[in-house]
Amino acid sequence: MVCGNHWHRHRMPSLGPMQGPHPPPLRGLLHLTILHLIKVKPTHGGDIHQGLKEKFKIEAPRPLIYTLLRRMEAIGFIVSSWEMQESGPARRIYRITEDGLEYLRDSLERLRRDADIIKTLLEE
Repeated sequence: MVCGNHWHRHRMPSLGPMQGPHPPPLRGLLHLTILHLIKVKPTHGGDIHQGLKEKFKIEAPRPLIYTLLRRMEAIGFIVSSWEMQESGPARRIYRITEDGLEYLRDSLERLRRDADIIKTLLEE
């Protein structure tokens, strides 16, 4: 579990460079974008992949997305369950946990502080 300021114990590991037409987001942002999408609406991996492309313009390989989902589930930021459909295969639906919400809130607050530094760098 993540408590108070112990988020640092659960940092997402480096996944190396991604290949593709769009460069990877700043290190550590991909899992935050995934958490954001799951926070907005519990969803399955295919919708996460599509949401990354549509909302964030990120072309992340599906295996990378599923690797991150498994890691976030292992540390308690998300949970998943199987959803049976009337037609087609069952799908794993991901939901954010309270620990995941806390981690996302803390991370976004740090990004807001860092955004001012980045803005200054880009303007000079």
